[in-house]
Amino acid sequence: MEQLNPEEKKLYPQENPASSLGKAQTFLEIYRITTDLIAKLVLPAVLFFAILTFRPTIDSLFTRTTEAEVVGARFKFAQRASERIDKAVKTGEPEEVNEVMREVRAEALLRSFLTPDDKGTSNRENVEKLRLWMSAYGIERVPIVKFLDHPQYAEARERAVRDLGLVKH
Repeated sequence: MEQLNPEEKKLYPQENPASSLGKAQTFLEIYRITTDLIAKLVLPAVLFFAILTFRPTIDSLFTRTTEAEVVGARFKFAQRASERIDKAVKTGEPEEVNEVMREVRAEALLRSFLTPDDKGTSNRENVEKLRLWMSAYGIERVPIVKFLDHPQYAEARERAVRDLGLVKH
């Protein structure tokens, strides 16, 4: 190796190999700390918010409805509707009967809107329209099945039917 004169040494300072090793170890330590932070804090946070944001989409990827399940769901809906109407008729209150009829009608229209064929195949376009509507009303995290079945959402179902143009008023 060629020796540098004093002027050249000023221009090209030679590093001590020990100090280079120390810098490399410091860099590796910083790198390790950074990757640990990303792996332990950032990635879980990103995954958490991604799951919250895309949960309805993720749920729909893993739910497959068989024809028997569709027939069973329609039977249960018809049975529940019949029981609710019978109960309302027995009370003798016209208002109660009308309210139950509106609720049952809204649920039936939404079910037909979402699965227009007899095989129970969901119309993705209509599902997306309902999801957007639900999002606009702050109930985007509610599963569609719960939205269709739960009494808590009866008024929302009626409003969805009107807003989506499933019935003319």
